[in-house]
Amino acid sequence: MEILDKLEERIHNLLRRVQSLEEENRGLKRELEQERENKEYVTQKLDDLLQKIDEADIT
Repeated sequence: MEILDKLEERIHNLLRRVQSLEEENRGLKRELEQERENKEYVTQKLDDLLQKIDEADIT
């Protein structure tokens, strides 16, 4: 039953690969969320600075 053993090994390998990819995906999602938060923070800081410039009475 060598063919069944090979099939079983291949299935186990595929399941490990799926698990690995799922872990990587979770990590990438966390990283993406952090980048979105950073972008939001920077955007807000820029908006605040632009508001200060607009409010400044520069003549």
